[in-house]
Amino acid sequence: MRTLFRKGPSLTLRLLGSLAVTQCLAMVLGATGLVFLITDKTAGFVNKMIADDLAAAITVGADGPMVTDRDKLAALVAENPKLWWIVRDEAGRSLTHGEPPRELNSLVTAMQTFDPAELTTSPARPELSMRVETLIIGGRRVLLMTGGGAPATFQRTTGLLALFFTSWFALPLIALSAVAIPWSIWRATRGLHEVARQAASLELDDPTAHLPEDTVPREIRPLIRAFNEALDRIKVEHQARGRFLRDAAHEIRIPIAVLMARVEGMPPHPIQTTLLTDLSRLTTLAEQLLDLQRLRGLTQDMATVDLCEIGREVVSDMAPLALKGGNELVLEAPGRAIPVKGQAVSLLRALTNLIQNALVHGGSPGTVVVTVRSDDRRGFLEVSDEGDGVAAAERREIFRPFVRGDAASPGHGLGLHLVEEIVQLHGGRITVGRSPAGGASFVIQLDLHAGAA
Repeated sequence: MRTLFRKGPSLTLRLLGSLAVTQCLAMVLGATGLVFLITDKTAGFVNKMIADDLAAAITVGADGPMVTDRDKLAALVAENPKLWWIVRDEAGRSLTHGEPPRELNSLVTAMQTFDPAELTTSPARPELSMRVETLIIGGRRVLLMTGGGAPATFQRTTGLLALFFTSWFALPLIALSAVAIPWSIWRATRGLHEVARQAASLELDDPTAHLPEDTVPREIRPLIRAFNEALDRIKVEHQARGRFLRDAAHEIRIPIAVLMARVEGMPPHPIQTTLLTDLSRLTTLAEQLLDLQRLRGLTQDMATVDLCEIGREVVSDMAPLALKGGNELVLEAPGRAIPVKGQAVSLLRALTNLIQNALVHGGSPGTVVVTVRSDDRRGFLEVSDEGDGVAAAERREIFRPFVRGDAASPGHGLGLHLVEEIVQLHGGRITVGRSPAGGASFVIQLDLHAGAA
């Protein structure tokens, strides 16, 4: 029901509007036909409001029926000069006004047991048309017969029916429709909500990933079928691209290694260092491409991992590289274990990439701080530097593949993308903020492993 007022076309609102317009048109047409029927000269009609006004102006006492509101009766007679009426109680005492047709005298006693009724006659004797009401007035049961009212005009009849239909049909129908129709549509489209939930969790690497067709209405099934067919085509292309990247990364490793060996065996030359640096970057790119493909089977090799141990191992390995570049690498971690469920090799690679990124973009000389901490539910790996930081507008873009914050810096824009892939496959998330020193702060959040000792 919450989706009813969101932006964009709403099926519920469209159906509700269409049904409401249809209902209104049906009522208008029905009321119009009834108006013409009532005002037709071949049909008799006695306005019920006249009978209601008479009942309100009369009471029944010990001496029989009597008038209590002569002003109301005078107004009725002024509007209906030929008005007549008979009020008779169970004791046979009656009160009469006007000139009731003589033909009705013999019916008065028989009418005592009638339910409210409208009696009409042929066009030849319209004056015999009357309304019969059996009422309780003053605690006594009485018979009210009336006729001779003013002819039913189109305007008066239309007003009467408009009031009747509005109070007894239109308003209740609109109120019921406003509740019943959205509820009925929601109930009929529950399968669509479930399909939407499943679509949000589809994985292209799952060969069985499809949306069910049997849980949605028949009218929606062609759309679901077309979506599944498109999904199959996308999966084929996705798998082909993955195979290409994996094969390409494997193939270029050999010529890169050959070139690396040949350059290292060259006689000393000023360009030798530049060539080795470029070849090292190509080697890193090939390894990152292979890492992205290896991640597909990551969830099958999960175990309990200590984030503090991950931090200590990476900082120990990266400290010489940091010192060589004039930077200081600091680890802040508690003396206890912080267990998470994951793959140690992948988490080591993720933290290594973050530290490499901090050493490149954090300014030199400077301090890179690796912090390991936890709360009641999560464990955190944080890498902070003292550089210029990451602008808020770029904090989402830097995780896209082949996007670099500084085009002049080394790298190919795959390091942070690889980190995000690793974190997401561990069921965690990575965020970027500003460090206390004003630089960038990358924080990995992972759920604690409740099954660990």
